[in-house]
Amino acid sequence: MQLLSRALYKLNPHVALEISAKIREKHNDAMGVPIKKEMHQLFHEMYGKKNTRPENLLEFKLLYLRGKLDDIKKSS
Repeated sequence: MQLLSRALYKLNPHVALEISAKIREKHNDAMGVPIKKEMHQLFHEMYGKKNTRPENLLEFKLLYLRGKLDDIKKSS
């Protein structure tokens, strides 16, 4: 983030504020959930890479907790 701050400092103040606001907006909209790479790949195999919704993540979590993803991983 420090490199970004330095880059924004060199810009016109108005432009820097717009960029900074957009970054904050996107950060607040993100559903960043840390999971292992293999689980991340499995999630996208099941739900795709576009238009995933919070409900998909909750369903994925329930499948995992119920041990259902083990069956899916073995068949792929």
